[in-house]
Amino acid sequence: MISNSMKSGIALVLLMLSGLVFGGCDKQEGGSTILAQPGLSNSPSHLDYTTTSAVYTLNEPITDNMPSVTGIVTEWSVEPELPAGLTIDPQTGVISGMPTVLQTAVDYTVTAGGYFGSTAAVISIAVNSDPPSAL
Repeated sequence: MISNSMKSGIALVLLMLSGLVFGGCDKQEGGSTILAQPGLSNSPSHLDYTTTSAVYTLNEPITDNMPSVTGIVTEWSVEPELPAGLTIDPQTGVISGMPTVLQTAVDYTVTAGGYFGSTAAVISIAVNSDPPSAL
């Protein structure tokens, strides 16, 4: 049988491995309570994308749009829904695919969520029938 102090020690090690920063411990009857300081955690921040203003060509595969973020991300989402044919990978945040509908530039808010918060970036996507021409 595992004692309460052993359980507390295991919980502390697991939380430390997950990247949390602790402010201390508060001794309570039968064990201890770990006080996390969310402001010092590894919450996601500084989200950016390789391309923040994209002009894609209808029915042509896009170059993967890669995110860059600080902290621990557990989920990704985008609002509004990306144009038909494009997807966001819910584990990596990479936007990829082949757009199958024309559209003028629309702003999309991509959110990287974590255990103690989230961060967001706005990217613009337009889909044209012809490839962009060189200036």
